[in-house]
Amino acid sequence: VIILRNQFLKVFLFFKKSLAKQIIKDAWPMAFSATLGIFMLNTDIIMLGWWRTAEEIGYYSVSQRIVKLLYTLPALLAVGIFPTLSRLIKQNEKQKAKNLSEKIMTLIFLMAIPLVIGGVILGQPIIELIFGQEYLPAVPAFQILIISLLVIFSGPLLFNLVLAHNQQKRIVKYVAAGALGNVIFNAILIPIYGIIGAAITTIVAYSLYYGLTWRKIKKTADLKILPYLKKITAAAIIMGVFTFTLNQFGLNVIINIIISAVIYLGALYLLKEKILEEVMSLFKKI
Repeated sequence: VIILRNQFLKVFLFFKKSLAKQIIKDAWPMAFSATLGIFMLNTDIIMLGWWRTAEEIGYYSVSQRIVKLLYTLPALLAVGIFPTLSRLIKQNEKQKAKNLSEKIMTLIFLMAIPLVIGGVILGQPIIELIFGQEYLPAVPAFQILIISLLVIFSGPLLFNLVLAHNQQKRIVKYVAAGALGNVIFNAILIPIYGIIGAAITTIVAYSLYYGLTWRKIKKTADLKILPYLKKITAAAIIMGVFTFTLNQFGLNVIINIIISAVIYLGALYLLKEKILEEVMSLFKKI
């Protein structure tokens, strides 16, 4: 106890009030945004409880689980590149930071687009495989929620760019707009459409939040993503045709997913999509 007390007291020897104020000043927008983000993730469940049955809430919770697990993929990627991205921006290496951001965002959509197409097509067998036939009413909500990947997957990288450019104060109002929109649309749609309304609201609310954030970052970092998505989208559509056909023939969902992934990667190769090589090459130059 004495040792711990002495170590604890040493902290106060190096304490600087001015530094603490600066840390709080820089950190409060992030803390507030994170709090509102958690609020947005849970609002639909809470508001479903006001108007719908426990059974419907259970179906919606099931549809959320897989999608929320997928949300971690871009977060892991964004965490890995943040130190490099932050360093480039602080060193005023604008072009390198822009190139890295565009390539990583393209890589994020390379994951998101096929997951959305595959998830919509295979929603029923996926839910049935993981949770059983009794949870099939969750399928429509899952098929809508999976579309949210197109919006939410970009979030972690956008947030990194916001931090790196020290723009966190400016996006607080965007998070607030998304959270408010979440409440309003849930209040309108849940009483009418139930879990379908909650799923639609998720897409609308996050589109509002990340759309406004994207517009701000685009002005700051001059990012251009659409030109990079043509081959990825084409490959995902090709994959989707095969996924749908195999599903119609009743092929096991796991085998279908494996074959679809191979077809997608093969289509990317045939279309000469080189995003992975470009990202690795960019890191070597940096």
